[in-house]
Amino acid sequence: MRTLTFSTGSFDRDNTFRVNLGRRYSGFRCKLFSGYQTENDNVLWIMQCAAVLSDSYSAVEEAERTRLHAETPVENGDIVLVDNAQYRVRVNGDFSDCAILEAI
Repeated sequence: MRTLTFSTGSFDRDNTFRVNLGRRYSGFRCKLFSGYQTENDNVLWIMQCAAVLSDSYSAVEEAERTRLHAETPVENGDIVLVDNAQYRVRVNGDFSDCAILEAI
């Protein structure tokens, strides 16, 4: 069972993971957040990270890319662990809020 950790911010490169959105390319870079629609919505959201091109990449960015390519993407229906609670992944599609975690 995969453990997901909440993102600590925009430059958090340690808590990213890939999600398979059912498109040709398998595994879009994502982060886990709570309070996307409203501050206390009590929903766990998986949000896509915007792609950014650069003329050079830091060692941290390179390490993240290597790690993400080695990991299996999270899939629709997978059971994941967040803060010692189990959730089922429900993929919404290729949107900024690409998936929601439902408590089981």
